[in-house]
Amino acid sequence: MTHRHFLTPLVDCVVAGMALLPASPSGAKSGLEAIYQSTSTGDYLIGTHANADGTVFVVTSVGPNGDGQILLLTPDHKKYKPSLIKAFACDIDGGRPSEALVADAAGNVWGMGNGCNDNGADPQGTLFELVKPQSGGHWTFKTVAQMPASIGNLDVVGSDYRSVVFDKAGNLYGLATLGCGADDGCGKIFKVPAAVLDGTKPKGKVQILYTFPTTSSQPTGMVRDKKGNLFGVEYAGGDTMHLGAVWEVSPPVTKNGAWTGRNIHEFCLTQNSGSCDDGENPAGMPAIDGKGDLFGTTSSDGGSHTGNGTVWTLVPPVSGGDWTFGQTHVFRDPQGVCTPTTDYGVHHPQFNTLLDKKGQILTFTQSGGFFDPCGTFQSAINGGLVSISPLGGDAIVNNQFAVQQHVSGPYTIFSSPSLVGDTVFGTSVWYYDAPTDTYSAGVVFKITR
Repeated sequence: MTHRHFLTPLVDCVVAGMALLPASPSGAKSGLEAIYQSTSTGDYLIGTHANADGTVFVVTSVGPNGDGQILLLTPDHKKYKPSLIKAFACDIDGGRPSEALVADAAGNVWGMGNGCNDNGADPQGTLFELVKPQSGGHWTFKTVAQMPASIGNLDVVGSDYRSVVFDKAGNLYGLATLGCGADDGCGKIFKVPAAVLDGTKPKGKVQILYTFPTTSSQPTGMVRDKKGNLFGVEYAGGDTMHLGAVWEVSPPVTKNGAWTGRNIHEFCLTQNSGSCDDGENPAGMPAIDGKGDLFGTTSSDGGSHTGNGTVWTLVPPVSGGDWTFGQTHVFRDPQGVCTPTTDYGVHHPQFNTLLDKKGQILTFTQSGGFFDPCGTFQSAINGGLVSISPLGGDAIVNNQFAVQQHVSGPYTIFSSPSLVGDTVFGTSVWYYDAPTDTYSAGVVFKITR
């Protein structure tokens, strides 16, 4: 079973037991709204996927059967109405759904379930589809394929199915992160042919394309460029320092050849007084633009001593050679500076990176920030949305979240952002109510930019 880590406020928790919230939390910054609250502090909201029709899928960790669920939030005047799409039960549909959901060209949404090993009927992972409704209909759940045992052992803590991507022909590529066993490696990339997905050949085989070596600790992410190359990060991978890497897995150059993989950047190969110049421990899925440039984050270090994570870029070589690495932003704690800045104390990004329609880099930070950095009340903001120019510099926008003793709202971000239009969705571990100074179950929130 995958273990997720989060910060717990040092206060007594109050279970909200509520499914709908007012459109805007009291005292919250304009543009930030809590739209749904978990019915239990133990059922964590681990992912969202925003659809073009305004609805939002929400993945939770527990659900009514204890094995995870998928909810649909539908706009209803100034609130969102929740409905249950699937309650997993570790049966033939699997259980423990991944937080990553991806839409295909037709608007149907796909994701992965993980095995639970509760009984013989439970498969070692499933691929499922959330089928888009026809006019006047409802979204429906469908298990499309069960993962073969040849993928490897997903029973080790930290092993599970991650993101999936599509090519133009409708084939699906997926990533399984494994426990770095000698036989299974640290993960595998697989392909599910379009004929399996559309039912033309429902018994077609899932194809294993590439196995990560044992130095590729915790491969995650996965985006695809126009040439069919796949990219992601390794939180603790790399051949030298083992403090993270960016990987590329490429299709064969000859017919029936083998897929090949390599690290296009390893972090912390250069240091300044013990600090990794380029950051360390990349986290979350990178983003890719139309030119093939990659954008991502590291959760710590960067620069000399003051780095609390970075935003990085990798530009592909023009003709052979190496990728060009650059830093777009370093998150810092300005020492001895008593002037409030937009990124004062914001640090440790560890979620997926997105690009909005203007090319701005979007991501969440789980902690950092101050309500009044130079005054009497230096209350910490637990998380925020940052928007950074890919051209570099320190231009940054921070949406302030809940602030102890000051502002009600989401407290400690829990999932990566999802984006539709100018609206960003995410989830939190807790919801903080400033007037009563109490915490309740986490919420789904949206930020209108």
